[in-house]
Amino acid sequence: MRERLIGIRVYSTGFEALARSCDLHLFPGLACEYASIDDVIVFVSRKEEN
Repeated sequence: MRERLIGIRVYSTGFEALARSCDLHLFPGLACEYASIDDVIVFVSRKEEN
């Protein structure tokens, strides 16, 4: 499933990544939030914080 996620960032408390809406059924136990185009732009343009 990891290969279906985009831009995975792992933290000590969990992780964040982007996923296509058609793939959300692959992640039934995860909290998923809608990402606006602005959210996507900010997400992919951020540098790794670690």
